[in-house]
Amino acid sequence: ERTIFNYLGLTHPRALMSNIDEFLVSETKSEESLDKELSDIRTDIDRKTAVWQSELAQILEAPPWDGNNIPSTTESEQRVYRFVQEITDVSPDDDDITGLRLTPLLNRAQDALNGKQNQGHDNLEKEKSELDARRRRLQNLRDTQAQITCLESRLEDSRSKLQTLLGGLTLDALREMLKTAQHEADTASIKERIVQDTLILLERSESDIVDCPICDKQHSRDALGSSLQDMAQSDNTSPTVASLALRIEECENLNAHYTEQELELHRQRRIETFAKNNMDSDDKRRLSDGYSIDQLIEDCEKRELGISEQITGHEAWLRSKQSELNRLKGEGRFHQIRESLSDLSSDSNRLAEIESSWANLVTFRETVREISDASTSAFSEQFGKESPRLSGVLSRSFNALTQHPWYDRLVVLEEKGKLEYRVASTKDPLGLGDPTGVLNGQAESALGLVPHFAFSQNDNNIPTEVYVVMLDDPTRALDTEHIRIFIDRLRELGNNVQLVVASQETERFREMIPQAFEPDSYIIVEPTGWSPGKSPNLNIR
Repeated sequence: ERTIFNYLGLTHPRALMSNIDEFLVSETKSEESLDKELSDIRTDIDRKTAVWQSELAQILEAPPWDGNNIPSTTESEQRVYRFVQEITDVSPDDDDITGLRLTPLLNRAQDALNGKQNQGHDNLEKEKSELDARRRRLQNLRDTQAQITCLESRLEDSRSKLQTLLGGLTLDALREMLKTAQHEADTASIKERIVQDTLILLERSESDIVDCPICDKQHSRDALGSSLQDMAQSDNTSPTVASLALRIEECENLNAHYTEQELELHRQRRIETFAKNNMDSDDKRRLSDGYSIDQLIEDCEKRELGISEQITGHEAWLRSKQSELNRLKGEGRFHQIRESLSDLSSDSNRLAEIESSWANLVTFRETVREISDASTSAFSEQFGKESPRLSGVLSRSFNALTQHPWYDRLVVLEEKGKLEYRVASTKDPLGLGDPTGVLNGQAESALGLVPHFAFSQNDNNIPTEVYVVMLDDPTRALDTEHIRIFIDRLRELGNNVQLVVASQETERFREMIPQAFEPDSYIIVEPTGWSPGKSPNLNIR
């Protein structure tokens, strides 16, 4: 294509078309990228505008300021400034807040309110916690003293009961009395058994006078029996033993209970001492001055109640101030949205200018495309005027190389600067061109050589720009006759250019070249051998 366009003088128009096509491809990609970017920016601006306008409308439905007049930014800043002064007690000329804009002022106000909340609440809670601990210590001391008093009363009752049961004796003395009574009871029991056995013995005797089994003297049986009966009935020691045993058991239980109460009393007194040592110094002083624990506890409860009321009041004050600050934040949000909408409006106007410039760019690209279409049309028109001469030049070379009996005409078709070979026949009444695929291998090989022959010779006094033609094995697929034709054409071509031909047809070229060329117009170079160190050995004739 480049050779043909150069031959026809269309090199620069074709370059122009190529450059314009490259420019249009690049420009189209840039336009698509810019179009997407501009579309995304426009969508973002429209989305933000819709969101902020909706939020602005919601604020205006329930405005955070009093009255119907919308405050200016300066008025809102002055309100926040006064709020900060009230919370922090700063002077009007304090450098920390002087000159601050609305948003930094609101942040400063929130920080100040948070500081107030933490400071007052923590101090009051700490004091309340200390009072609660102090009150509980006093209550524990009071409970301990009440328990000591109760224990002392119980201990006195137990001591009185124990003294009454002992009856002026000791517990050991009662135990000795029980031991003596048990001995006497055992003795009486033995006597009773003896009496019973004696009475049984008397019943076995039929004599009125019997021997006493104890004293071994004779007695009247009736008198002895009566005396023994009186002796058995006079024994009354068993109830005494039982009464003493029960009395001792009660004394022992009461003494053990008394000991436990005494130990508990000692423990409670140690607790009392510890509680007194841990009391607040002011409480110790007031107790020594005659105040009762109940009075001290009542004072703590009153002070706790007062602190709780202070905490509740402080929390209510904080809630009120936070509500006031939230309204001021609403004003700040209102001004911020209006400022943002103003910025968006400026961005939208700037974007409209950019979109207008982009539209001009699109118009410029469309103009370039029109130029491209016009150039393509003019190029095709010019090519169409030159195509008959071009077809003649190519057909002569094609016929000279192939000498085909039917396909004797070569036509080049052009579409948007792209060329295509077509073979045709002057003998065809319709003059239809067929694709090059109808050619055999020899004609296809010859077709590749056509430009070398066609444009390397003078035609109509147009000087050629070709000085050297190099052909690499051009005779592939050619038979002997076509090789002869080819060499004849080379002789004609050699009159205008320097030829360099490489071929595998060594024997046929050695035979045919001398018949076509003058001896001093050519040289033959044949490699006769080759080695890695010396490369080929050349035989030059």
